[in-house]
Amino acid sequence: MFKKSYNYFNSEQGRRVVQIEAKSGNLQIITADFDESLCDWDSLSEKELIDKALEWQYRTYMQGKFVNEAVEITEAKAKEVAELADKLKDTVKESEAELKKLKERSELSQSSIVEMTEMVYDHEARIAALESGDEEDEPTEEKVDEPIEEDKEHIDTEVTIEGGE
Repeated sequence: MFKKSYNYFNSEQGRRVVQIEAKSGNLQIITADFDESLCDWDSLSEKELIDKALEWQYRTYMQGKFVNEAVEITEAKAKEVAELADKLKDTVKESEAELKKLKERSELSQSSIVEMTEMVYDHEARIAALESGDEEDEPTEEKVDEPIEEDKEHIDTEVTIEGGE
């Protein structure tokens, strides 16, 4: 019922493999490959050999299944990460554009602040000059020599108050 043969894998490990086939007539029930170093296959009974073959077959099948599922999950996660990376790139581009706008606004604000500061200093200098009576520094100040015509009328007019005591 069982056929045991020795095969050599031409793999990176180059290990010697025991192959066991369980057949019933022309129907092949199970084929399992074992690492020969795991145990002494010649000393195993038929029941133990069947148990080992089924365990190994199940482990190989399930590991393959789990590996396939792991690959699918990993590929799905890689796709999600790539999408997130694209979204982050877009967000970075938007942020850089917004940052550029803010820099332009800050430069405008900064130049406005500098201009306002200069105006305040000029105004303070004018006030200080007026308070000290230094009129030579201020060319905008006009000297009044003669009263205006309207003022002359008011000056020449006498006011009399009648009544009272």
